[in-house]
Amino acid sequence: MGTLESVLLFDPDADAAEMYGVGLELAGFRARVTSSDAEARSVLRQERPSAVIADVGAGAAEAWELIQLLRADRSTRDIPVVVLAGRTDPWIGRRAAELGCAALLVKPCLPDALAQAVRESLQTS
Repeated sequence: MGTLESVLLFDPDADAAEMYGVGLELAGFRARVTSSDAEARSVLRQERPSAVIADVGAGAAEAWELIQLLRADRSTRDIPVVVLAGRTDPWIGRRAAELGCAALLVKPCLPDALAQAVRESLQTS
């Protein structure tokens, strides 16, 4: 059996983070879930996940900073990022595109849809 793709999921809402983490695990990913910006940054320094999921909802500033950090570092700039947003907002879509994010999903979305977006982002990266 091959190595599981690792995914870092940053969602300030711990309950949503746990739900999506379980969904990703059931879909065959090795999910590293955090609702803490500091922990997400630590994971990025210590591990190199195959993909990152960032919720730009309640902790939007932290999530956008995390994505900018990824893009600014040569060792992580090619990691695909999937953005989760709590609402439909043209600004969010433009910002995600400017930062080269692979996908944007509006919550609530099914964990299967999130896993599919991650799979597709990994295939095109």
